[in-house]
Amino acid sequence: IGGVLSPTHIYADDGVYTATLTVTDDDDASSDALVVTVNNVPPEVDAGPDQVANEGDEVFFAGTFTDPGVLDPHTVEWDFGDGGTASGTLTPTHVYVEDGVYGVTLTVTDQEGAWDSDTLTITVNNVAPTVYAGPDRTVDEGASVFMVGSFTDPGAEDTHAVEWDFGDGATASGALTATHVYVENGVYTVTLTVVDDDGGVGSDFWIVTVENVAPVVDAGPDQAVAKGATVTLDGSGSSDPDGDGLT
Repeated sequence: IGGVLSPTHIYADDGVYTATLTVTDDDDASSDALVVTVNNVPPEVDAGPDQVANEGDEVFFAGTFTDPGVLDPHTVEWDFGDGGTASGTLTPTHVYVEDGVYGVTLTVTDQEGAWDSDTLTITVNNVAPTVYAGPDRTVDEGASVFMVGSFTDPGAEDTHAVEWDFGDGATASGALTATHVYVENGVYTVTLTVVDDDGGVGSDFWIVTVENVAPVVDAGPDQAVAKGATVTLDGSGSSDPDGDGLT
């Protein structure tokens, strides 16, 4: 810098620097030097605002930092609060598989080992299971009906309770597969309900149409008798699955 006895200067990196002042007149020049020791300054970190998300969603984070040492390289580390981490980027994404409140920490370290960190809070909401009970069906009364349900839940760490309601007053619990016999014809609504350990409830239903089954009748064998003889008839009929009496 020329022509100024009181200049200002910004050092972009820490270190020890020699600043030299030279004054020149028409015939000669004179110089003097001083030593400037520039101390390292840690970065200032902002992890971003608090967030709210649903379990299973991809969450986007956008951290920032400033450092007066503009020539410093930096390492970046995220701790998502659920055991997951990411490094090398200020804009990672992360999926939380369990609802809860998590502290997310961003740490930035410069080449001299100086560091700063900042923490945001993310609230992860529970999501109820999505349930599929199965397709509508038509069956005969008295037949054994096999049922297979399914569900999905982004809360991969959740536990679940399973309940079947067969629509005729009977229920079953504990498994996604069930077998049931309808003894009376009619139209029934079969409901499958799944509840996660956080109280999230999902359900689905299907319709089973139970058709009446006619009794099986046997009039007995053919007979040949003499004219005027007494004929004994010995017929039979199967019982109805619904227990109705036979006429």
